[in-house]
Amino acid sequence: MEKMPSHALKILVFVVFFHAFVWMVFPMLGHHTPPLDVVEMYTWSLHPQWGYFKHPPLPAWFIAASVWLFGQNSFALFFPAVLSVLVSVLVVWPIARKVLGVQRAVIASGLQLTLLFCNLYSPDFNHNVVQMPVWALTIACFYWAVSTSKLAWWMAFGASLALTTLAKYSAAFLPVACVFFLVFNAQARRSLSFISVFAAALSFFLVLMPHLIWLVESDFQPFRFMQKRFSVLTGHASWGQALLAYVGLQIAVHLIALLTLAILRFRFNERDQMVEAGSPWFVNDFDRKFIWILGMGPFFITVLLAFAGKHLHPMWASAMFPLSGILVTMLLGGAARVLWSRKALITWCFVSVFLGAMYAAKNTEQWHELTHKYARASYPGPELAKLVDAKWREAVPDQPLSYLAGSAWEIGVVSLDSVYHPDVLIEGDYSTSPWIDRQKMQACGAMLLWSDEGDVADHIYENWPQARQYQTLTVLASRANTFGPVSLHYLILPPTATCRK
Repeated sequence: MEKMPSHALKILVFVVFFHAFVWMVFPMLGHHTPPLDVVEMYTWSLHPQWGYFKHPPLPAWFIAASVWLFGQNSFALFFPAVLSVLVSVLVVWPIARKVLGVQRAVIASGLQLTLLFCNLYSPDFNHNVVQMPVWALTIACFYWAVSTSKLAWWMAFGASLALTTLAKYSAAFLPVACVFFLVFNAQARRSLSFISVFAAALSFFLVLMPHLIWLVESDFQPFRFMQKRFSVLTGHASWGQALLAYVGLQIAVHLIALLTLAILRFRFNERDQMVEAGSPWFVNDFDRKFIWILGMGPFFITVLLAFAGKHLHPMWASAMFPLSGILVTMLLGGAARVLWSRKALITWCFVSVFLGAMYAAKNTEQWHELTHKYARASYPGPELAKLVDAKWREAVPDQPLSYLAGSAWEIGVVSLDSVYHPDVLIEGDYSTSPWIDRQKMQACGAMLLWSDEGDVADHIYENWPQARQYQTLTVLASRANTFGPVSLHYLILPPTATCRK
């Protein structure tokens, strides 16, 4: 493997830290209230579990760890997203370095970070985003397993695939792509043995076993949610519209990298792009097939699933492209050398800042004036939390607010910004928050808070019939023209003398 020159290392470090800076600062500037999925992961993180009613647990664990390290603040909520993106790039860096050489590996890393999944879409930390690093790690472990035949790499492959499954069940598409690679590459097949496959399977099930037990005990709650989600997607658009949206977004996500490829391929003639054996741009058959099949295979498998009649959400492919930067750089051949320049690095920095500024623009008065819409980023979450705290203190001055029950978004943002940081009963439904002690909640009191959307009111009225005598609160954004008035129903359930403070 080519030795790492100090100037290449400095550029790689600069790219990593510059991306981290841009995508920590602009999301924090761009959100008065954290994104929807971040708030949901925060509410789950209050009680780390082996699974939740919608999905596996990994993003909630990340948020819990970040809050434990940095405290309950915006930095802690946005840091896991930046970390996930950068880890997804760095774990495939050794592959890029081996396949492309040091300079082009740095270029590939920069191109990877231009994918919109790595910037504009990443701050909304959820299962798609947290799957990015572990998906990339699984690919990296598989590469070293089939290229070195070492048992340790096969065990790492199984364990990382289990982690990918703990992020999201779409991990199932990844081993299918691995099988395709084994089918089409004799060298890779020679690395297989009963022991290696057994070791991978054993490590997979050892890591995943607690979650599998939880699935059985919860009567496979996430799979029921998945069925419901598919039915909702089917009702929103026709099959053709869904497929077009799914494929179209993946093209849009790669647009900067694809434009770079198209422009440089057009600018340089074939002689400059020579990739014959002996050329410094040559990539051997094993590596070329690996990059293509593992880099694009899972996406094409999902497209085949769509042709079978399934409606796919475009964001579900977020984790499937950790090798795109390597693939584009490989296709550039000799033309990639143009990107090894100060001008190219400055352009990359400008693009990063431009995308960050676009992201932050949602949290401004000008966004509303331009679009005539209010962005959820400007939702008056802190104002709502202050009003809820005031209502509780007025009714129960001598005891903190311990529980909130109601609409997931509203109680999540209140729990985050309230001085009490109360626990939450999601959707007012004990089945979605089985860790909540019903008797303790009844003893210590709670505030019910809900909107008219969804089935929340049904759960509220079923569990607390007196909630039909609700009151209404209205909260106004502290910044003019950033968000409209928010009206919610609420009812305070006072604590009893049996509550243990």
